[in-house]
Amino acid sequence: MSFHRFDTRPRTGLVAVLLFLSVAAGIHLSAGGRQKTQQTQQTPTFRSQVNIIQVDAVVLDREGRFVPDIRQDEFEVLENGKPQRIASTAVVNIPVERVEAPLYTVGTHVVKPDVQSNAEPFEGRVFLIVLDDLQTAPARTNVARRIARDFIEKNVAPNDIAAVIPTSGNRRTTQELTSDRRLLLQAVDQFVGRKIVSPGAALVNMAGTPESGEQVTPGSPTDPAAPERIFNARSTLQTLTDITTYAGRIRDRRKAIVYVSEGIDYSFGAVQQITQPVDGTGLGFVHTEGVSSEVRDRMLGFVAAANRGNVTLYAFDPRVYTHGGDEFVDIASGLPDNMEEGNEQDKVKSLKGQDDLMNSQDNLKVMATETGGFAVTGSRQELARAFDRVRNETSNYYMIGYYAVNEARDGKFRKIEVRVKRPGLRVDARKGYTVPKGNAPAPVVTAAEAGTSPVVVEALSSALPVSGLPLSASAAAFKGSGPNASVVVIVQTPGKDLAFTPKGDKFEDSVELSVAAIDKIGKTRGGERAMVDMPLSEKMRSFVAQAGMVFQVRLSLPPGQYQLRIAGRDVGSERVGSVHYELEVPDFGAAPLTMSGLVLTAEEAGQVPSPRPDVDLKQALPGSPITTREFAASDELTVFAEVYDNKASQLHTVRLTTSILADNGLVLGTQNDDRSTSELGAGRGGFGYAQKVPLRGLSPGLYVLKMEARSTLDREAVAIREIQFRVK
Repeated sequence: MSFHRFDTRPRTGLVAVLLFLSVAAGIHLSAGGRQKTQQTQQTPTFRSQVNIIQVDAVVLDREGRFVPDIRQDEFEVLENGKPQRIASTAVVNIPVERVEAPLYTVGTHVVKPDVQSNAEPFEGRVFLIVLDDLQTAPARTNVARRIARDFIEKNVAPNDIAAVIPTSGNRRTTQELTSDRRLLLQAVDQFVGRKIVSPGAALVNMAGTPESGEQVTPGSPTDPAAPERIFNARSTLQTLTDITTYAGRIRDRRKAIVYVSEGIDYSFGAVQQITQPVDGTGLGFVHTEGVSSEVRDRMLGFVAAANRGNVTLYAFDPRVYTHGGDEFVDIASGLPDNMEEGNEQDKVKSLKGQDDLMNSQDNLKVMATETGGFAVTGSRQELARAFDRVRNETSNYYMIGYYAVNEARDGKFRKIEVRVKRPGLRVDARKGYTVPKGNAPAPVVTAAEAGTSPVVVEALSSALPVSGLPLSASAAAFKGSGPNASVVVIVQTPGKDLAFTPKGDKFEDSVELSVAAIDKIGKTRGGERAMVDMPLSEKMRSFVAQAGMVFQVRLSLPPGQYQLRIAGRDVGSERVGSVHYELEVPDFGAAPLTMSGLVLTAEEAGQVPSPRPDVDLKQALPGSPITTREFAASDELTVFAEVYDNKASQLHTVRLTTSILADNGLVLGTQNDDRSTSELGAGRGGFGYAQKVPLRGLSPGLYVLKMEARSTLDREAVAIREIQFRVK
């Protein structure tokens, strides 16, 4: 198989941000905040604003087996004893066995698809893995990592999504919701416990001795660790509440918090006022042995938020291992046998240490059971069974939605009872929820620009992709004109899903597109918004209906890991869709040789109308950049990348190799090209490289298109990019 070179001219970094100016074939475009766009449609009403309550219910027979065939009219839901109108009932039956995604592999190397699509609705589980670094001892860091890694490797399937969140807010340990297990494990490996010494241990380490007669109360002003310990307890519970509130926005799914923590080691009993401030601010706390009432209230607030958001917490205590990693912690041990009469101070310290352990594990159990979950605090052998139980409980259930008769946002608790009319069955469901007070919360994701429609903002804020308007997206990072990279985002939608309206001799429709880049801690770091107006002739409208439409937008982003939230709205039909895309933006100046992402088009599949092409990509590609990754054997691909040589001041050659690999790793075709750094004029620019790749002779199946750059100056200087594609 032979390849053909195409337009391989020396180039500099791509333009940082490019806004659409117009569209070929009579399509006109305006960018939000730059040109006015007429919108005659009224703002639609969102279903999420309706007072609908969702509750998941597990229906079991006498043998404890899940019953999957209950009809909606067989359910009854009561709220505070009053019947409620059931709006919807859906059975969720996700296969327990993990189904591996169709990934191409060569040895241990995995080439994942570079395109994400919302063509199929989300059909997996939702896991929020909370690593409580504020309540985990540094010595048990590796144990906590081990528990989290085991859960991810054994329970998070390719069709699931999960997030990793530390309670301290440590960015390195944070990973937004993703289906990429590599990113999840990478975040877990950055976890480090930072727990402050417990009250009992603080008592043991204090200066008071039996001889001195000094009495020290943990949590009192004489306990120097108390302020930070209490602050950490409040922070842990606030983080859990925030996570739960966010997860509550995810509809139609049970959400599971996998909580790896040693728990908060205070008792939440009666409170007493201490007279001296403990935090240096002049403010006293209300305490029970060092615990402020605010901490207790935040515990209750978390439970209320979890029940309101239909979120279940499963707790895993790292103390199921000893420091050696293989022994069990005996949580039921009593006082040492050699405690003799007269050692009252030692007895107090030992009892206090046991109290701390019991309090922390009791708190784990309360947080779990009050939200419908359970806590593992016994032995390592419980973990495997517990993992299976979590997977089962998040895989088989009914999701029931009902309109609450009482619509008041009064902050009160409401009891829920779910019944089944069919005899001999048992229903397990949450017992109630606390109604929030005040107005509904604002969207999580800030709109890219003013003028973004509320439904698009809501789609950007959604933790899960929205499947209303079909979209597929790909993104490639290029070197920018400054420290930031220039990221081109390519979005494609089928033309048959665009609702054009006849108007005179034209057919009119508009598409609103918005892209937001979310960093690892959930902060919006950049975005763009565009409104594409499409007055088409009948001939062009027919062509768009067959070929679809491609949109291109540019973002300027610093190096880092991002989740791109891409949302589109077809004005004609008011259908809204969104895609989540995981993107790593490299530091193109950090290595001697680096490569941009790959952009692809095809002779046949690339004949798709697009807004006025990106200036740089138009010079490099013979057709529109596309997200299609399935081609006919008669087609011919063109792949484009830029290669950046950071040692161009030393004259040398860079060899560029383009290859097609079969699913068994066999190289089916290769093209080599040598480029001299003399083309760059001793600068730090890049080689623009485009290569035509014919598919003739390829049998139907999965393949990888691989582009490699290798420097003759440094044998270790190699850059590789790959794209998975299929021949039909």
